[in-house]
Amino acid sequence: MVLFKQNVKTQNRPLKKLHLRLKTDLSALSEVLDRFEKIASPRLSRQLYWECQLALAESFTNVVRHAHQDLPQSTPIDLEISLFPRGLEIRIWDSGQPFDWQGQLRDKLQCDRDPWALGGRGLCLINKVMDNCRYIPADNCDRGNGDRNCLILWKQIPPSPPQKGNFISFFKQVLRKIERVLRKVMGLFTRKFLALAIKLNSVR
Repeated sequence: MVLFKQNVKTQNRPLKKLHLRLKTDLSALSEVLDRFEKIASPRLSRQLYWECQLALAESFTNVVRHAHQDLPQSTPIDLEISLFPRGLEIRIWDSGQPFDWQGQLRDKLQCDRDPWALGGRGLCLINKVMDNCRYIPADNCDRGNGDRNCLILWKQIPPSPPQKGNFISFFKQVLRKIERVLRKVMGLFTRKFLALAIKLNSVR
């Protein structure tokens, strides 16, 4: 029983944790994605990494463009990323007016527009790529942030398959290192593409 409790406690303890306080500025997205890459890239598979990165970028952009649209640029956005043995959690606090997340999501899912389009479809996109999404209005937020809203995103990390032989294990390690290098290069292009897409979308 004691061993079981210790294992559960270990699974609930984050391997890595990052907290950022940012201004209400789209230019801060580059820093967000760069810090996310350092904490998540070594642990997540390529597909999980891109899905979480996409949800993170869209969530931060939504806060800047919608939740804080009538607030000063100095209004802080708090962002917390926690990497657990079996999952990744993203929390974003904003000071905007609370809204009906589930209701808005339902309305947008009933539309006939492309669910992958950036403009106006952020909630659908986030809901599609993440395993669990929870929006807590200001009055119900925890961790001393009761005056702000909190969006909590969760992505499950499947357990790694058992290793079969030293050669296969070594080969996989080499492939992972190569993938990390390629991911960093692609990450640079992706961040620039997202920033350009968001900028062009905001001009429309």
